[in-house]
Amino acid sequence: MKKFALALVLVFCFTLMASAELTEPVHLTFAAQEVGTGAYSVSAAIQGAMLKGLPEGSTIDLTTNSPGGVGAPVLIQRGRAQLIVGNAGPSLWSYERSKKDYQFGDCPDVRSIAGGLGHAFANIMFTKAFVDKSGCTTLEEVIEKKISHSLNHEEKRNSRRAYG
Repeated sequence: MKKFALALVLVFCFTLMASAELTEPVHLTFAAQEVGTGAYSVSAAIQGAMLKGLPEGSTIDLTTNSPGGVGAPVLIQRGRAQLIVGNAGPSLWSYERSKKDYQFGDCPDVRSIAGGLGHAFANIMFTKAFVDKSGCTTLEEVIEKKISHSLNHEEKRNSRRAYG
């Protein structure tokens, strides 16, 4: 988590430095994998941090057209995205090697700006009422006991109160 937070701070700082020269809004495409993947979560977090440092009216469209892995640098090279989360090895090989030596080679426009962002996680939370009623304190217990996914009336009311 510390690496992820540090990476976001670095991206934000780089964005601020770069935006010092920008006076007009910019419109970028950030290619990610499908919603729910770690790459999408990281991309969305970076998108939010970067927008804060760009000129007013700037946009970063988050798409889900990235194949991930070895195909990511190819999208950059072909101009289909300006930003993408990819794997370190394939990105370097795509940059350094020719298409003759590596199927996804000949990508001289690819540049890596951050690394070590591959530690996505999910936080599973229960309400106190759910724990008291079910006796479950872990997701494994919920699955093992085959607890229904529906919320009772009190839990729904508490959820609405939490979200406004």
